[in-house]
Amino acid sequence: MSADGIGTSAIAAAADTAKTTVWRPARFMEEGVDGVLRDKTRPPGRLPTAYDKTATVVTMTLKPPPP
Repeated sequence: MSADGIGTSAIAAAADTAKTTVWRPARFMEEGVDGVLRDKTRPPGRLPTAYDKTATVVTMTLKPPPP
């Protein structure tokens, strides 16, 4: 339907689903159906917290709060 020029809202209504479910026109045009059936690779978020920093935070939570 997207290839036929039908808008996202009309496709969502015809498929009885949410607009965000069908809103992938760029990926579909670039990669076809296979491109929208799998999750897109994303760069990692924040780096994991260093072990020594984690240990410090856990230790702090085991003590009573400062006055």
